[in-house]
Amino acid sequence: MPGGINGQELAGRLREQNPALRAIYTSGYSTDIAGKNLRLEAGVNFLAKPYESHQLARVVRNCLDALPPSRVTSLEQ
Repeated sequence: MPGGINGQELAGRLREQNPALRAIYTSGYSTDIAGKNLRLEAGVNFLAKPYESHQLARVVRNCLDALPPSRVTSLEQ
């Protein structure tokens, strides 16, 4: 990505401006490989490539239906 940042760093920067931002991470690597550097949390979604349109639709729907990250954090405290 431009500027040498990764998707997780970009999402973090954007969440500073909008804590309720939801993110879907996608990678050509498996969750075992990509997940070792990606801290997966409640409300965060991961979709491994390649994926079919119905899989993407399901992950987007789940992401939209989940509590926003700021609400998940406040409920856990």
